[in-house]
Amino acid sequence: MLKLIAALVASALVLVFVAEVRRASERSYSVAQYHAAEGKRHGSARHAAEEQENGALAYYTYWLTFFTGVLALATIGLGGATLGLYLAGERQLELAKETSDRQATEIQSQIALARDEFLAAHRPQVRIKHVKLESDIWQGEPIIVSLTCPNNGETVALLQELGLKYLVVRNDRDLPLEPDIPAIVNFGNARLPVGRNLPLRNLNANKILTGTENSAIQEGRAKLYCIGWISCLDEANRMRITGFCRVLTFPENVMADVEHARFRTHADPDYEYQD
Repeated sequence: MLKLIAALVASALVLVFVAEVRRASERSYSVAQYHAAEGKRHGSARHAAEEQENGALAYYTYWLTFFTGVLALATIGLGGATLGLYLAGERQLELAKETSDRQATEIQSQIALARDEFLAAHRPQVRIKHVKLESDIWQGEPIIVSLTCPNNGETVALLQELGLKYLVVRNDRDLPLEPDIPAIVNFGNARLPVGRNLPLRNLNANKILTGTENSAIQEGRAKLYCIGWISCLDEANRMRITGFCRVLTFPENVMADVEHARFRTHADPDYEYQD
């Protein structure tokens, strides 16, 4: 577009120049004829010479003015072309910046998507194992347990909270759904690397067995369940929760104490799960 405008301006200047040359030639010829006639009429050679000199000066002045005007027009055209080039360059820079920003945004989105897909396929897996009774539960004391949390996943786990609760359920009844399991430990975003274990000692959920519950458990008419959950964040800041359910077991005709009692896994999908 700019080349077309420059070509049109140049063509116009050439046409103007040719027209003015022709006009000046005709005018100079007329002036010369006029002065020649005047010289003859007055019969004075000196007068004719002066008139001829004045005509030449006028002719020079005219062309000087003409070329000055042409130079001014050319300067204006050059300035317009320069301004057009500047504006075109600015627009090109804006387009280049917009393209670069868009590509950078797309690249960042692709990187984030790839990272999320990687973390989804390579997530932390926090489990609960070795739930151990640490206190005598038959003398009106709170139930105290210890357990271990391993990370068997492929990325680090940022531990959040641990919830724990105890239920005493008769043998002829199913384990009830218990949506309210309060958190008793706040880990404060502690890091659990892959392949590492975190032992938790002397956990107290403030549960004391009643005399009726004691008798039912010792006589084999009811069972003591330890249910809970542990939450963590993966490196994409997504929450992961592992639920667990354990039931207290001990040999027949033996007092369920610290030495003989064990919490074993109870395969209930409502409590034993991993998000």
